[in-house]
Amino acid sequence: MMNNIKADLLFRNAHLEESLTPVDLAIKDGAILAIESGFPEKGDLEIDATGLMVSTMFIDPHHHLDCAYLHEPVNYSGTLQEAIEINASIKADRTYQEIF
Repeated sequence: MMNNIKADLLFRNAHLEESLTPVDLAIKDGAILAIESGFPEKGDLEIDATGLMVSTMFIDPHHHLDCAYLHEPVNYSGTLQEAIEINASIKADRTYQEIF
């Protein structure tokens, strides 16, 4: 239990994937401070999750910035293998500073 912590956001009565026991998730400055049943402190904003499940993200939304404007050459097959080959051929002509 984390006493005297004021959460910016507090989700109450949420379920985790691995448990049917409801928990509270206390969040401060965008980071999870505590996950426990009956978090004792109040939050600036409290949301009752009413038993809804909390889980990790279903997708990995990362992006490679060195490919942010990579639209040519076109990946005609739409396959990962062709994308890897295109990227390797383009990186061969780039400087270290352009890649990193």
